[in-house]
Amino acid sequence: MNKIVKLLFLVSCIFSTTSGYALPEDYQETIEIEADSAFIDNEKGNAIYIGNVKVSQGTILISANKLTITSSKSNNKYDKIFAKGTDDQAANFSQQVDAAGNMIISRGTKIFYDSSSSILEVEGEGFIKRGEDEIAADFIRYDMTTGTFEAKKNKSGRVSMTLQPQSNTPPKAN
Repeated sequence: MNKIVKLLFLVSCIFSTTSGYALPEDYQETIEIEADSAFIDNEKGNAIYIGNVKVSQGTILISANKLTITSSKSNNKYDKIFAKGTDDQAANFSQQVDAAGNMIISRGTKIFYDSSSSILEVEGEGFIKRGEDEIAADFIRYDMTTGTFEAKKNKSGRVSMTLQPQSNTPPKAN
């Protein structure tokens, strides 16, 4: 029973680290995980889910062929998440980021998220969409705190971006 409690704590920490970019209600929702198999190592602080993995909590959805979750040994809180797809099925992450319904959607062969730095990396035909802005490249590194990104095309071709214009509305006077 103690292992189950630790596992639920570990998984709940995954979703509590990005609260600046999520609906607060998401973190109070039930976490549901489905996979063909699971391995939890409390000593090392990691959990591995394999085969048609699906995770949901509120508006957060993750799907992958393999999902690895690690926690920091210093504070026993979620540290990193690594989702891997297959040749036929990409790994996916999506989350509603505000009450207006804006979403962040990402997909790629590999998705890596480091909660300590709020960095999201997508590899292998990577794609990130936030609101109406879209980026497609072989590798995308997105800083969720600052909103900055780096995109690279490793093979032939070019990075593709669709960015919406900034509002030209002047600020209102007090």
